[in-house]
Amino acid sequence: MSHAERYLELGLRLGKHVDGLVDAYYGPPELKEQVDAEELVPAEQLGADAYALRDELPDGWLRDQVHGCATYVHVSRATRSPTRTRSREVTASVR
Repeated sequence: MSHAERYLELGLRLGKHVDGLVDAYYGPPELKEQVDAEELVPAEQLGADAYALRDELPDGWLRDQVHGCATYVHVSRATRSPTRTRSREVTASVR
Protein backbone atom coordinates (compact mmCIF):
# COMPACT_ATOMS: atom_id res chain seq x y z
CA MET A 1 0.00 0.00 0.00
CA SER A 2 1.36 3.43 -0.91
CA HIS A 3 1.99 6.19 1.61
CA ALA A 4 -0.97 8.13 0.19
CA GLU A 5 -3.28 5.12 0.56
CA ARG A 6 -2.09 4.59 4.13
CA TYR A 7 -2.87 8.26 4.85
CA LEU A 8 -6.37 7.86 3.41
CA GLU A 9 -6.88 4.70 5.45
CA LEU A 10 -5.70 6.51 8.59
CA GLY A 11 -8.09 9.40 7.96
CA LEU A 12 -11.04 7.09 7.34
CA ARG A 13 -10.26 5.11 10.48
CA LEU A 14 -9.95 8.29 12.51
CA GLY A 15 -13.25 9.45 11.04
CA LYS A 16 -14.95 6.46 12.62
CA HIS A 17 -13.96 7.94 16.01
CA VAL A 18 -14.88 11.56 15.25
CA ASP A 19 -18.20 12.20 13.56
CA GLY A 20 -17.81 14.75 10.76
CA LEU A 21 -14.01 14.56 10.57
CA VAL A 22 -14.22 13.21 7.01
CA ASP A 23 -16.84 15.31 5.29
CA ALA A 24 -16.13 14.06 1.77
CA TYR A 25 -14.12 11.19 0.33
CA TYR A 26 -13.07 10.87 -3.31
CA GLY A 27 -10.46 8.15 -3.01
CA PRO A 28 -10.64 4.52 -4.06
CA PRO A 29 -14.11 3.17 -3.14
CA GLU A 30 -12.67 -0.21 -2.16
CA LEU A 31 -10.50 1.46 0.51
CA LYS A 32 -13.54 3.13 2.09
CA GLU A 33 -15.51 -0.13 1.89
CA GLN A 34 -12.64 -1.96 3.62
CA VAL A 35 -12.44 0.58 6.45
CA ASP A 36 -16.23 0.71 6.83
CA ALA A 37 -16.28 -3.08 7.26
CA GLU A 38 -13.51 -3.10 9.89
CA GLU A 39 -13.96 -3.15 13.63
CA LEU A 40 -13.15 0.19 15.28
CA VAL A 41 -9.36 0.55 15.55
CA PRO A 42 -8.40 1.86 19.01
CA ALA A 43 -7.32 5.50 19.01
CA GLU A 44 -3.99 4.60 20.60
CA GLN A 45 -3.25 2.30 17.66
CA LEU A 46 -4.21 5.01 15.17
CA GLY A 47 -1.76 7.38 16.86
CA ALA A 48 1.00 4.78 16.73
CA ASP A 49 0.20 4.02 13.08
CA ALA A 50 0.29 7.73 12.25
CA TYR A 51 3.68 8.26 13.88
CA ALA A 52 5.06 5.17 12.12
CA LEU A 53 3.85 6.45 8.74
CA ARG A 54 5.11 9.96 9.46
CA ASP A 55 8.58 8.60 10.21
CA GLU A 56 8.69 6.93 6.77
CA LEU A 57 7.85 10.13 4.89
CA PRO A 58 10.19 12.87 3.69
CA ASP A 59 9.54 16.43 4.81
CA GLY A 60 6.58 17.91 3.01
CA TRP A 61 2.83 18.29 2.89
CA LEU A 62 1.88 14.62 3.38
CA ARG A 63 4.23 14.21 6.34
CA ASP A 64 2.75 17.32 7.95
CA GLN A 65 -0.79 16.03 7.43
CA VAL A 66 0.03 12.67 8.94
CA HIS A 67 1.72 14.37 11.89
CA GLY A 68 -1.41 16.47 12.36
CA CYS A 69 -3.51 13.29 12.50
CA ALA A 70 -1.23 11.78 15.12
CA THR A 71 -1.29 14.95 17.18
CA TYR A 72 -5.08 15.15 16.90
CA VAL A 73 -5.42 11.60 18.23
CA HIS A 74 -3.18 12.28 21.19
CA VAL A 75 -4.66 15.67 22.07
CA SER A 76 -8.22 14.41 21.74
CA ARG A 77 -7.42 11.39 23.92
CA ALA A 78 -5.84 13.72 26.50
CA THR A 79 -2.59 11.77 26.40
CA ARG A 80 -0.41 12.62 29.33
CA SER A 81 2.52 14.54 27.97
CA PRO A 82 4.25 17.70 29.12
CA THR A 83 2.55 20.85 27.86
CA ARG A 84 5.74 22.01 26.19
CA THR A 85 5.99 18.79 24.18
CA ARG A 86 2.33 19.00 23.18
CA SER A 87 2.81 22.62 22.09
CA ARG A 88 5.76 21.62 19.91
CA GLU A 89 3.69 18.83 18.31
CA VAL A 90 0.76 21.11 17.55
CA THR A 91 3.03 23.85 16.24
CA ALA A 92 4.88 21.39 13.99
CA SER A 93 1.59 20.07 12.58
CA VAL A 94 0.43 23.51 11.41
CA ARG A 95 3.65 24.62 9.73
